[in-house]
Order: sequence, then structure tokens, then C-alpha cells
Amino acid sequence: EAAQTSQVGAGSVTFSMGPVGVIAILPEAISRFRRQFPLARIRVVEGYGHLMLPEVRSGILDFAFGQEAKKGMDASIRFRPLFESELVICARRGHPLRRAGTLKQLANAEWMANGNAFEPGAALERMFRAAGLEPPQPVVTCTNNSTAMSLLAQSDMVSLTQRLIIERSPASLLMQEIVVAEPLPAVTVGLFARADSPLTRPAAAMVRHIG
Repeated sequence: EAAQTSQVGAGSVTFSMGPVGVIAILPEAISRFRRQFPLARIRVVEGYGHLMLPEVRSGILDFAFGQEAKKGMDASIRFRPLFESELVICARRGHPLRRAGTLKQLANAEWMANGNAFEPGAALERMFRAAGLEPPQPVVTCTNNSTAMSLLAQSDMVSLTQRLIIERSPASLLMQEIVVAEPLPAVTVGLFARADSPLTRPAAAMVRHIG
């Protein structure tokens, strides 16, 4: 902490950011942060928040940004919700099931697990069970959004992802939403940080600019 405050506008912050944050929040947040800390070093690790909890817990990361998660949480981590994000079913343009109008028509599709959507009690299980259907099992589990979008764009797999990713990422040119009659749940997006220690001044400032 002393090193972080020894020079005005200096310091460092290391954090992880999920795909929605990278697309919709990070560029402006870094721009504002750098006006306040022009000499600071910034390190961003792209990754889903729930997978970064060990690094947050150990102090490798100052905080992580991503979907709220049950798995991996304990008293050492606190989660601060920021906003709700709408989910959509997506697939490549021209997908054979692109005109499917119900979850039942998608139950036997090849599903990709992108992020934590397939965890027990998570969004995909909830929406299938609400429709009276057995949740599908993923054929591929992917922990990197860029890889997931590339695989979806070049296969007949389908996935559940946040609308902002489809609408605002470069992958949107290759992807399309599959609209179904059933309501899809939203997910809560926010910040994971250690519960037992305050953020450094630069890290706290970055959180303010993100949130």
C-alpha cells in the first residue's frame, strides 16, 4: 500500500474481466482510470469471474468481474452485484435449427457450455426444467469466450450467452440468436473481491470506474 501511494498517479492494478465487461465496459473504464492514474500499470486477465476466484483469494488478482456464481464462493470472497444481463441462445448464421421456436426443439441439439451456464442450478438448467424438460449435457465445455465464439461459428453447436456479446462483439457478424417462446433467465454481473482486506487505492478507483 505504501508503494502504491509513493508517487502521485502511479501504482498498479491487476484484475480479470469476463467477455461482457471486455466488450461493453472495459475501454471506457480504463480511459477514465488513466486520467486519474496516468503512471499506473494495468494488467487485465480475460476470464470468467467464477474461474478466477482462487486468484482473487490468493491476492494475485485485486478483483474479478463476471457473472454471480455459487461454485467456489465462501466467506473469504464477497460479490457486489452491478447489473442484470439478458441471456440468449446463439448459433452460427444459417444453423439448421435457426428457426426452432421452443426449447423442446433444441433439447437434442449439440450444446456448448460457455462459462458457468451448465453448472447445477445455473441458467440453462433452470430454463429447461421450467419448461418441463431434462437439461441437455454439453458436448464441449469452453472457458474462453473467443474460443467459444470461434467454435460456434464453425460448427452446428448452440450455446447460451449474454445478449451483449452477440450484439457488440466482432463475432456478431457470424452469429445469430435463436428465438424461443420460453422466457430466458437473466444473470447478475458484478465484482468478486476478498472479504478480509480492502482494495488498494488504484484498485478501488478502477472498481469505481467499472461500476
